[in-house]
Amino acid sequence: MNECVNYVKKRAAEYLKPLGLIPNSTKRLWAEDNGFYLTYVDIAPWHDFGVCFDVAVQFLWRELNINYFEYSEPDPRIIISETQDLGGCISFDEFGWQEQLDKSLEAVCQKVVIYRALRDIRCVCESLKVRHDLLSTHYDYQKRDTTRATALALTGNIDEAKEIFNYSVLISTPEYRDDFSEECLKHIENGDFTESINLAINRQRQLFSKKWKPLKANEFPGFK
Repeated sequence: MNECVNYVKKRAAEYLKPLGLIPNSTKRLWAEDNGFYLTYVDIAPWHDFGVCFDVAVQFLWRELNINYFEYSEPDPRIIISETQDLGGCISFDEFGWQEQLDKSLEAVCQKVVIYRALRDIRCVCESLKVRHDLLSTHYDYQKRDTTRATALALTGNIDEAKEIFNYSVLISTPEYRDDFSEECLKHIENGDFTESINLAINRQRQLFSKKWKPLKANEFPGFK
C-alpha cells in the first residue's frame, strides 16, 4: 500500500509542479495561488487500497478551512470512464491502475486550468449561476449563496448582492448566525465593501502562508 501511495504522490508531482501548484508537507494536498482564491488538488485515500482526486476552489475573503471546498463544478471528484463504477476511485487491486492514474491526473490538470478563468471576478458570478443550474440546486440555496453575492457586489451588482445577504441573515439562527453577511451589509452601507474584502483577502493570505510555507504572503493587489 505505501509503495502505491508513494508512486501516486510521485506521479502527481510530475503533473502538478509544472503547472505551478505547491504541495503541503505531506504532498497529499496541492494548491495554486490565484490571488483572491486558491485552487486545491486533494489526493484522497480510498479505504486502504486506493485513491481519488478532488479539485476545488477556496475564496480568500472568508476564513480558510482546508477540510471544506467552497466551490467546484459541479462536483470536486475527478471521474474518468475507467473509474466511473467506483465513483472516481482508483483501486490498487485493479489491473492497469497506473494508466487510470495518469488519465485521472490529466483530467486534474485540465480542471486546474479551467478554474484559472475565475481570476476574472465576473466569471465567478456566472460560474456559480451555471453551477446551480447544473445541480438543479434548490431555489432556497440560490437565494442565500453568499459567495456569489460577494462576487456580485464586487462587480457593482449591489442590489442583487444585498438581496442575497439579507435573505441569508433572515434565515440564520442563533446557533448558525451569518456574521459574514451581516458584516458585508454593514460595509455596503458604509461604502467600503471592496476595501473590506481586500483587507480580508490579505489577512487570510498572511495567516495561510504561516501554515503553508511555500505560499507567499505577498499582498493581493486588490479589487478596484
